[in-house]
Amino acid sequence: MTPLDIKKRSFTTAWRGYDPGQVQTFLESVAREFEEQYKQNAQLQEKLKASEERVYQYRLIEKTLQDAAITLQQTLDEKRKTAEQEGELILQQARQRAEEESQTSREKAAALRTEVQALEDQKRQLFQRLQSLLQGQLQTLESMKAEEVL
Repeated sequence: MTPLDIKKRSFTTAWRGYDPGQVQTFLESVAREFEEQYKQNAQLQEKLKASEERVYQYRLIEKTLQDAAITLQQTLDEKRKTAEQEGELILQQARQRAEEESQTSREKAAALRTEVQALEDQKRQLFQRLQSLLQGQLQTLESMKAEEVL
């Protein structure tokens, strides 16, 4: 029912019925009040519709933000995991290089010790030969000296 329906409503008059003027005044009053309520209701409906639209938009924004937060957290977790894996790989490679370099150093040290031992052996042999040679020469000189004296 609309305010116009109330205004256009007509009643048949009966002999001892209600006073037509009072009925008309009452109908106009009811129509005005109903029209005011009808307008307020329409305004409230518009406000409700606008509010519902804003709520819908806010929910879309909230959903987008939640999705972005989840994606960001997943990305951070993946980056952290990747960084940890890369760090572990770098650490393993560094340990391996250190072990290889340590092994190489041990091998070089062993080779140097062997070389030093060989050089010391050569030196001893050289001294022994030189000593033998000098003793031989000394004996030769003594023989020559003994022959000269005679």
